[in-house]
Amino acid sequence: MVIVPNYKESEESLSRTIDSLAAQANADQIVLVLAMEAREPGARAKASRLLMRYRRSFGDMFATYHPAGLPGETPGKGSNEAWAAREAQIRLIERAGEDIERYTLTSCDADAVFDHRHFEALNYLFLTAKRPYRTFWEPAIFNSNNIWDIPAPLRIPDGLSGINRLSTLVMPGSVMFPTSCYSTSWKLLDDIDYWDEEVIPEDWHVFLKACFMLGDDVRCEPLFLKLGNDCVLTDGYFKTLKAHYAQAVRHAWGASDIPYAMRAALRRGSPLGIRRRALLAASVTKVHALWMAQWYIVTLGVFLPS
Repeated sequence: MVIVPNYKESEESLSRTIDSLAAQANADQIVLVLAMEAREPGARAKASRLLMRYRRSFGDMFATYHPAGLPGETPGKGSNEAWAAREAQIRLIERAGEDIERYTLTSCDADAVFDHRHFEALNYLFLTAKRPYRTFWEPAIFNSNNIWDIPAPLRIPDGLSGINRLSTLVMPGSVMFPTSCYSTSWKLLDDIDYWDEEVIPEDWHVFLKACFMLGDDVRCEPLFLKLGNDCVLTDGYFKTLKAHYAQAVRHAWGASDIPYAMRAALRRGSPLGIRRRALLAASVTKVHALWMAQWYIVTLGVFLPS
């Protein structure tokens, strides 16, 4: 199952993502869920057009509509995905009687472009994994779809972000976290009651939640195929710079996982070993602290030798 949460995404952008899914060698195995936001004007009409156009390309395809204003929720990707997954569980598992253990679940951004063998590779990794119900899989994500259309200064950080993500897949000793577009077993997500609806940065958080609830067996493994994402692009040079900064601020909300990881690491009775708890908490802290401090380290650090 592939969940595509979206809000005010253009039909053209969604169609490009769905085209890359329809081009999969095993598209007839894919259940595609368009996770729409009910608060978006025209969401039902847009979903209906996409369903009419693509429904026959997949094993199944349907849309869910996440209600606005539910208590305890923060509007965002995580709350939308949690709603969509629970709606899918009612439709496929409870009513149709399908086996949840036979499903992987992929969290997919609305601008993702997959390699045409991505889900064959995922099938192979799932079926041959030592612990298929305790594993996340992360592809090599690059902001490459439109990198030549954005202002030149932004090509450097967007290009380096892909190199950084790739390095974590191959660097010995690195602690891998699922980012942006990732896959795991549907059973794992059901075991931890899906994404936390009040959290904005859902990807690292759901991995931490799985680790702290299920123990040392939870791991993130590489899926060595490229996945393309869009760089932020608007209708003007300075507007794009501003939108890029706004996206960085949104990503910086991931720092909210630092106290979450610290508190979970210190909690008694955790199924996660103390060494792994400390490693996860330290890794989350290191990433966000270095992201904030790297400019000062690089620029002012040159004066340290003198």
